[in-house]
Amino acid sequence: MDVARIKLLRNKRLVVVKQMRRDIAVLLQSGQDATACIRMNGQEEVKRINVLMM
Repeated sequence: MDVARIKLLRNKRLVVVKQMRRDIAVLLQSGQDATACIRMNGQEEVKRINVLMM
């Protein structure tokens, strides 16, 4: 049961990160560089949290 739960949580985090990357790409394409930079800083925070949880 615990292994399945860990896999589920890991997959959920990966999906969130992929969506954030897509959002950042859209922002950059539309010329909203400042907003994209803010989002990228948020993504770095998510990466730090992921490292701590592993």
